[in-house]
Amino acid sequence: MIFDNALAGEVNARMRDCLKILDETVGHVQNVLPEDEFNRFRKAAGKVMGALIFEILNPLCEAHPELWPPELARGVHRPRND
Repeated sequence: MIFDNALAGEVNARMRDCLKILDETVGHVQNVLPEDEFNRFRKAAGKVMGALIFEILNPLCEAHPELWPPELARGVHRPRND
């Protein structure tokens, strides 16, 4: 996907920002839209978020394991700090 470590880190941060904005937007419209409209919006936003995660972030982190967030490190060996 992206071989340059610095660029991979930048893309990773930008994609995570996109996910955060999408998630915040879903929360913002939840109490504003009628329920059926909200459900359609949430479903569409979920598809976009899924694509970002499965098509961009996961492959990027597979190529650059140091980019995995600690809570999602997928068995990547991390030395203990004790």
